[in-house]
Amino acid sequence: PDSLTSCETIQDFAGMWTRLKVNSQFWEKIHPRISSDGRYAYMVKSYDNSQFSLIQKAAHSSNSLDLLPYSLVQASTKYDIWAFGLMLFYVCSGVSLLHLTYSGDLCNSHAYEELHNWDSEVAWEKISNFVDDPLARNLLMKLLGTEDNRLSSMELILQHPFFRLSMGKDVDCALEEYENKLCAEETYSTTISVKSGSVNCLKMLCMEKYC
Repeated sequence: PDSLTSCETIQDFAGMWTRLKVNSQFWEKIHPRISSDGRYAYMVKSYDNSQFSLIQKAAHSSNSLDLLPYSLVQASTKYDIWAFGLMLFYVCSGVSLLHLTYSGDLCNSHAYEELHNWDSEVAWEKISNFVDDPLARNLLMKLLGTEDNRLSSMELILQHPFFRLSMGKDVDCALEEYENKLCAEETYSTTISVKSGSVNCLKMLCMEKYC
C-alpha cells in the first residue's frame, strides 16, 4: 500500500503495518469501490474505535472525531424503518433489495452506486417488479422511499391496511382511509407543536415580568 511506501523509518513502517493488520477485515468492508467506468468511487462512512488502543500505540495518533474527513450521521428511527423495510421486501419478494454477499455486505460497485442514487423512482421500480400485492407495495414505498417520505414509527406501520385489512374489504378504500388518517395525524402534530411553542413563549414572558 502507498501508506507503507511513504514510511521513512523502520518504526514508522512497523507502526503502519500494525495498524493495517488490526484493521484489515474492517478495511475489506469499507474500502472504496470504483465504478466500472473508473469515474467514481463509493465508500461507507464509518468509525470504529474498538481496537483503538492498538492503533494508538502503532500510529501515535489521538482519538479525535475531528480528524474524520466527514460529518457523522445522526442516529434516527427512520434508519430502523429502512432496515425493517429491507426485511419485509425479502419476505414479500423472496429476493434481497440490493445485491449482497453471504455476510450481508454490498457485493460490488454497482450495488454501492444503486444505493447512492436511491430515490422514490428507483424504489418503485424495484418494488413493482418483485412484489405483486398492492397493499405490500404501498407499505414498502413508505418504508423504502426517501427519508423525508418514510414513516416515522412502528405504530404508524402497524396501522397500515397491510396488517389490518379485513377479508373482502376494498383495497383502494382501505388505502385512501389510511392516507387520510396519516394526513390528519400530521396536521394534529403540527398544531400541538405550534401550541406548545406559544405556551413556552408565554411562560418566558411571565417569568421576565415577575423576575
